[in-house]
Amino acid sequence: MNKQFLFSVSSLLFLAVFHAKADVRVTTGVDYSSGKYDGDEETTAKETPVMVAYESAPWTFTLYVPYVEVEGFVNADVGSATGVLDNQSGLGDIVVGGSYELFPRGGDVGVDVGVKAKVVTADSGDDLLTTGNADYTLQSNVYTLLGAAIAMVRIGWTLKGDIRVLDTQGVAETYDPDDPLNFGIAYSYPVTINTNLGLAYDWRQRLFDETDDAAEISLLVSNRISSQWRLQGYVLRGLSDASPDWGVGAFASCSW
Repeated sequence: MNKQFLFSVSSLLFLAVFHAKADVRVTTGVDYSSGKYDGDEETTAKETPVMVAYESAPWTFTLYVPYVEVEGFVNADVGSATGVLDNQSGLGDIVVGGSYELFPRGGDVGVDVGVKAKVVTADSGDDLLTTGNADYTLQSNVYTLLGAAIAMVRIGWTLKGDIRVLDTQGVAETYDPDDPLNFGIAYSYPVTINTNLGLAYDWRQRLFDETDDAAEISLLVSNRISSQWRLQGYVLRGLSDASPDWGVGAFASCSW
């Protein structure tokens, strides 16, 4: 699973509940993506994450725990072929984060700054599930009301750890990627009192000179079914060889 997922879909989920105040929000579901990543063969990835957010203004803390199944050649977090054809599954790398609201959401504009850390929790032998080293991301989000709609702009920078790949004999090779910038923009509009439609574009700078920048566009629908529960679904289209060709997902969130 490409970690752009963490930015595009989570951004849209946040915009859908922008006005909702909750101490704890738990989200789970399933995500499926597929792509050739400038190769000849498909790599498919299925991810079943649990995402937990705890808010105590002006702080928000997040935890992302995925179970990942990948068949193919590509670790989608890298966006290029990293190993031999394989079928791997198990706990993926956990992502923890925290952010601070510089301008709270009570007004028409909100600004936060935060950090995320990808912690290596996947099996080190599963090079389609993990890069084998931690990553650290610094980012800022700006939210604004546009009438009934909400828009968000995000800019960030990631300190990438070395990428560990196993060759056909199972021998590990290590590569030193660039530390990429990332940018995203998202927009959410209420089409009914309980339903929002959202659109997001995400871009990440290339990791190696010979690879492409990652770029994706996502469309999301979110429906509030009660004061605590919300259902979301999304489709994703990759715009470069460093992104999956397409993706789809469905999620349920509970807040209290």
